[in-house]
Amino acid sequence: MPDARLPGGLDSMRPVVDLGSAPFVFMTTGVPCHSEREDEMGSIVTQVDIARGPEEVFNYVTDPAHFTEWQENVTGGHMDGPTTVGSKCVTNRRIGGSEREVTSEVTVLDPPRAWAVHGTNGPIRSRVNVTVEPLRDSTSSKVTIDLDFEGHGIGKLLVPLLVRHQSRREMRRNMTRLKARLESPAGS
Repeated sequence: MPDARLPGGLDSMRPVVDLGSAPFVFMTTGVPCHSEREDEMGSIVTQVDIARGPEEVFNYVTDPAHFTEWQENVTGGHMDGPTTVGSKCVTNRRIGGSEREVTSEVTVLDPPRAWAVHGTNGPIRSRVNVTVEPLRDSTSSKVTIDLDFEGHGIGKLLVPLLVRHQSRREMRRNMTRLKARLESPAGS
């Protein structure tokens, strides 16, 4: 790798190793916990393998009543009626020091494989795509969460400046908590 200088004296931020397009893999006690990458369009994609079957994992990860158990800054959540494409998912989140109600519409529902929602209110609207793949004869699952944001008004400035960076860090912790929660003896 050439010794290129970065503008503004930011040489200390030069990567030590060029990872190209390879995903970052985070390890705990030598066992892969989850991986993360940012795709070409800027969405944050995280994955984790969980030692539980796809149906159990899908039901847990897509139920807003469980979001407080594994998602940072979520204080509550529920579906407005039965879960179908077009139904509303309401989540209460701590954002910028205050609690806000965030409404999303279910855009994909294919249990136990795929679920997606798109935010419908506020200056920062998320697009969340969840996929659950069976592993090892369906005794384990790979969960992939693809998260992206759409800014409206002031949100157009906040998404690239703050939201993506904060969400990337949060998703790392969320996936670690999700795995721990589902794999614990008292899991879901």
